[in-house]
Amino acid sequence: MGISQRQGRYKRSAPAFLIILAALVLLLGFSMILSVCTGIAGGSFKAFAETVMYPAKASGVGMIMLEMRMPRALAAGLTGMAFVCRI
Repeated sequence: MGISQRQGRYKRSAPAFLIILAALVLLLGFSMILSVCTGIAGGSFKAFAETVMYPAKASGVGMIMLEMRMPRALAAGLTGMAFVCRI
Protein backbone atom coordinates (compact mmCIF):
# COMPACT_ATOMS: atom_id res chain seq x y z
CA MET A 1 0.00 0.00 0.00
CA GLY A 2 1.51 3.33 -1.07
CA ILE A 3 1.64 6.53 0.92
CA SER A 4 -1.11 8.20 -1.10
CA GLN A 5 -3.45 5.27 -0.48
CA ARG A 6 -2.85 5.42 3.28
CA GLN A 7 -3.44 9.18 3.35
CA GLY A 8 -6.73 8.85 1.47
CA ARG A 9 -7.86 6.11 3.80
CA TYR A 10 -7.72 8.34 6.89
CA LYS A 11 -8.86 11.57 5.26
CA ARG A 12 -11.62 13.36 7.16
CA SER A 13 -13.85 16.16 6.07
CA ALA A 14 -13.17 19.70 7.33
CA PRO A 15 -16.39 19.99 9.40
CA ALA A 16 -15.70 16.66 11.13
CA PHE A 17 -12.15 17.78 11.93
CA LEU A 18 -13.42 21.08 13.37
CA ILE A 19 -16.00 19.29 15.52
CA ILE A 20 -13.36 16.91 16.88
CA LEU A 21 -10.96 19.79 17.48
CA ALA A 22 -13.63 21.83 19.30
CA ALA A 23 -14.52 18.82 21.47
CA LEU A 24 -10.87 18.29 22.40
CA VAL A 25 -10.40 21.98 23.25
CA LEU A 26 -13.49 21.87 25.48
CA LEU A 27 -12.21 18.71 27.14
CA LEU A 28 -8.84 20.38 27.76
CA GLY A 29 -10.54 23.43 29.28
CA PHE A 30 -12.74 21.27 31.50
CA SER A 31 -9.80 19.22 32.69
CA MET A 32 -7.79 22.37 33.49
CA ILE A 33 -10.67 23.81 35.52
CA LEU A 34 -11.10 20.48 37.30
CA SER A 35 -7.37 20.44 38.06
CA VAL A 36 -7.59 23.91 39.60
CA CYS A 37 -10.71 23.11 41.62
CA THR A 38 -9.46 19.90 43.24
CA GLY A 39 -6.71 19.44 45.76
CA ILE A 40 -5.84 18.64 49.34
CA ALA A 41 -6.65 22.17 50.56
CA GLY A 42 -10.16 21.84 49.18
CA GLY A 43 -11.95 24.03 46.70
CA SER A 44 -14.97 24.00 44.49
CA PHE A 45 -16.12 25.41 41.20
CA LYS A 46 -17.99 28.16 43.06
CA ALA A 47 -14.81 29.21 44.89
CA PHE A 48 -12.90 29.12 41.60
CA ALA A 49 -15.49 31.28 39.82
CA GLU A 50 -15.57 33.81 42.68
CA THR A 51 -11.77 33.96 42.73
CA VAL A 52 -11.54 34.54 38.99
CA MET A 53 -14.26 37.22 39.00
CA TYR A 54 -13.19 38.96 42.23
CA PRO A 55 -9.49 38.23 42.88
CA ALA A 56 -9.21 41.00 45.51
CA LYS A 57 -11.84 39.22 47.66
CA ALA A 58 -10.32 35.75 47.32
CA SER A 59 -10.41 33.43 50.32
CA GLY A 60 -7.46 31.33 51.45
CA VAL A 61 -8.42 28.48 49.14
CA GLY A 62 -9.07 31.02 46.39
CA MET A 63 -5.55 32.39 46.75
CA ILE A 64 -4.16 28.85 46.53
CA MET A 65 -6.16 28.34 43.34
CA LEU A 66 -5.08 31.65 41.86
CA GLU A 67 -1.40 31.63 42.79
CA MET A 68 -0.49 27.93 42.75
CA ARG A 69 -2.97 25.69 40.98
CA MET A 70 -3.87 27.91 38.01
CA PRO A 71 -0.26 28.55 36.88
CA ARG A 72 0.49 24.82 37.24
CA ALA A 73 -2.53 23.88 35.13
CA LEU A 74 -1.72 26.49 32.48
CA ALA A 75 1.92 25.37 32.32
CA ALA A 76 0.84 21.75 31.94
CA GLY A 77 -1.58 22.67 29.15
CA LEU A 78 1.01 24.75 27.31
CA THR A 79 3.61 22.00 27.66
CA GLY A 80 1.20 19.46 26.24
CA MET A 81 0.36 21.75 23.32
CA ALA A 82 4.07 22.27 22.65
CA PHE A 83 4.61 18.50 22.49
CA VAL A 84 1.73 18.14 20.06
CA CYS A 85 2.97 20.98 17.84
CA ARG A 86 6.58 19.80 18.10
CA ILE A 87 7.96 23.24 18.72
